[in-house]
Amino acid sequence: MKIYSLFLALFLSLTSLHAAKETCVPQEEYNKATVAFQKKKWSDVKIHAKKVIDLASDSPFVTELYFYMGAAYFHQKDYDQSNYYFSKFLKEYSSPKFFEEAIVYKFQIAEQFQKGAKKHLMGVEKLPKMSSAWDDAYLIYDEVIATLPRHEVAAKSLFNKATMLRLEDKFKESIETFQTLIRRFPKDPLAPKSYVAIAEAYASESKDLFPDRDFLDQARLNAKKFRKDFPSDERVNEVDKILSKMQDNYARDLWESAHYFAKKKKMQSCILYYTTIARKYPESKFAPLALKKIEELKVRYPVEVQNASFQEE
Repeated sequence: MKIYSLFLALFLSLTSLHAAKETCVPQEEYNKATVAFQKKKWSDVKIHAKKVIDLASDSPFVTELYFYMGAAYFHQKDYDQSNYYFSKFLKEYSSPKFFEEAIVYKFQIAEQFQKGAKKHLMGVEKLPKMSSAWDDAYLIYDEVIATLPRHEVAAKSLFNKATMLRLEDKFKESIETFQTLIRRFPKDPLAPKSYVAIAEAYASESKDLFPDRDFLDQARLNAKKFRKDFPSDERVNEVDKILSKMQDNYARDLWESAHYFAKKKKMQSCILYYTTIARKYPESKFAPLALKKIEELKVRYPVEVQNASFQEE
């Protein structure tokens, strides 16, 4: 009986020592990870943080260590792994510590993906970084916008997302996203840039579209709002020039039609096209040319000019 009691006491003692050791290990590794994080020794951060995550996943230190891991991978330019750990951190965080910083890191990851940084094949760290992360950038920007809707990184995310959409010729979605930025952040430096980007998007889209008066009116409205919100901004003139070029594209077809009817000696139709150019596209380079042509034709074909003008009215 005494031998049994002795073995039992020894067993309990060893169990207690083992438990104490198991409790001590996460604390020690957490401390080492913290010191490494403060010294920006990113490889050491990963070594010590991973030990706690793998061996004591229920440890109270794990959530913070997810943030450390995200930062370590980010600074080692392993962006998809960094994004993975920041997502883990944001999913489990229970205090505001590092929260905003994690979102800013995520925004920076999205920027890298937008610039062309690759992610690991199938998300496996040991496999080479060869997969496009373009779509991941969209997802992260949306996450940032939803999580910190009034923060400056949300404004930057909206601008970058809209720029990506424009590069993919998704002009409508791009313009809507730029407009959202302007509404939410009317005083942000990105607001006037958004007005210019909207003008450029309208101009790019108009090259491939049949002349649409409503579409052109939207471009004019954008220029008008820009001038109202930022009257002293030099880029207002840039938007005006873009609008003029856009009208040039629309007026060019009418100008060519007018020349066609002039060759056919159908002067009423010819004059009608010139008049339409001057009235619908007054900011185009063809408008003063059309007015000059009309003045010349008034002398040679006064009746036709009068009839054409009357029809236009």
